Amino acid sequence: MTRYSVFILIYLLSFLNAQAQNREVELSESQIEELFMANNLELLAEKFNITIADAAVIQAKLWENPTFSINDLNFWSSASKRDGETIPPLFGSFGKNTQFSVELSQIVSLSRKRAKLVKAEKVSREMAMMQFEQVLRALKLELRQITGNLSCLQSSFELLSAQKSVMTEIIVACEKQHEKGFLSAAELVRIKLALFELETESNELQIELNAAQRELKNLLSCSDSLYIRVAGEEYSLPQPDQINLIELINLASDNRMELILARLETNYQQRNMSYEKAVRVPDLNLSVGYDRRGGVWPSFVGIGLGIDIPVFNRNQGAVKAAKAAVQQSEVLARQQEIEVGNEVTEAYMNYTQLYQFNENNLKNMESFNLTELSEAYNKNLMNRNISLMEYMDFMETCMNIRRIELNSRRDLLLQWEELKYAVGTDKITVE
Repeated sequence: MTRYSVFILIYLLSFLNAQAQNREVELSESQIEELFMANNLELLAEKFNITIADAAVIQAKLWENPTFSINDLNFWSSASKRDGETIPPLFGSFGKNTQFSVELSQIVSLSRKRAKLVKAEKVSREMAMMQFEQVLRALKLELRQITGNLSCLQSSFELLSAQKSVMTEIIVACEKQHEKGFLSAAELVRIKLALFELETESNELQIELNAAQRELKNLLSCSDSLYIRVAGEEYSLPQPDQINLIELINLASDNRMELILARLETNYQQRNMSYEKAVRVPDLNLSVGYDRRGGVWPSFVGIGLGIDIPVFNRNQGAVKAAKAAVQQSEVLARQQEIEVGNEVTEAYMNYTQLYQFNENNLKNMESFNLTELSEAYNKNLMNRNISLMEYMDFMETCMNIRRIELNSRRDLLLQWEELKYAVGTDKITVE
């Protein structure tokens, strides 16, 4: 979808939200995903973590501020108190008969710890980007699950509505036959009870639809007055024997955000250990000072050097903790790799099982033309060629078959999304 198309969709949703109540719009799953990428507020908020990480890198690059100090400022100095000695002003009348000293100092790192801190913060920024991708991937899976479930619910609701219409027509015809004495009251009550059961099921399904609509609109950050209909799409899912499990595990090793984050965490801890080792080297404090009438010289300018002597505190505890953190992150990374491999294997096995179930069972169901059979049963019921109980049993069987078809297709599609989520990418190689 082009950016122009996305803009049109966003404008359409904004217009419907602002201008109308209970408006309905039909969107394909790809259009829904584009709107999600543009509108989801949780994603927009998560992006700020990258900005925060960028700011941390900038902060780490900054030098320490120089320190300026004024000392020994004597406001009570005068010629009489200095045995008649007059101190001339520095400029104008400023500083006349005034004793003071000033100093400017700057801390200089001898161990390049600032550069090491910058490297650590850059890794932290990469981690923030990967965390954003992880949130995006999880929300995409949730969106696709909600969209697939909503599509199935809408199809089921349409199926129930069509069946209710047929049942209503049959009841009208049965009431006429009952008036003529061709149909017993018990049979009429039985078919009306079947319609009531359909109404009850339809009402329960509507509640599920409302919940699915709420979840979808929350992800799209759109108004609650809008009703979104998912446009039906045909899917061609790959056969399990066209997918190599070992390649999937290798693909997950390169794409799973959890693994990438675990490796980045190890990298970060290694750089942090390097930084803590650099902290052991004391900083050099360079200073330049000016002393006016505070000593032998009337005006004295001098330079100074200062450095800590690492006798007691050599940052031993922080270095030891950093080494332990590196070892800990390496262990957790190995554990994460094992878990990812097992998740991919489980998702692949579940997909294989569902795919084979659909292949073995749904194709047998598709061989029956349920629409033609339903019409034939309707005519036979009106002509009293079959009993009402036979008709009701057949209609219940038809409804069950259609429910199984819808649910099985939904479950297979959702399991395919689970497999892509476990691998960490939508680009799975098919042989």
